[in-house]
Amino acid sequence: MKLSVLIPVYNEVRTIDEILRLVAAEKTDKEIIVVETGYPFTLTGADTANNLLGEDALVPGHPATPEGQRNFMVDLTQ
Repeated sequence: MKLSVLIPVYNEVRTIDEILRLVAAEKTDKEIIVVETGYPFTLTGADTANNLLGEDALVPGHPATPEGQRNFMVDLTQ
C-alpha cells in the first residue's frame, strides 16, 4: 500500500526544496502531493508576493487574517 503525503504550502519558495528532500528521504513507498493553497492573511501588501486575491476571493467564514488563513488551512486538510 502506498502512502500519500500531502504537503499544503503557501509562499514556500525558500523552504520547499528542503521540505521535499526530507520527505523523499523517508524509506516508505509513497507519493508526494504538493498543493499551493494561496489563502491571504491580509489584503494589503504585507510581503514580497503580489496580491492577486481581493475581497471577492475570500471564502465565507475565513477572513483575510492570520486566524482566517489558519482556519482555511485546517478545513482544507481535514
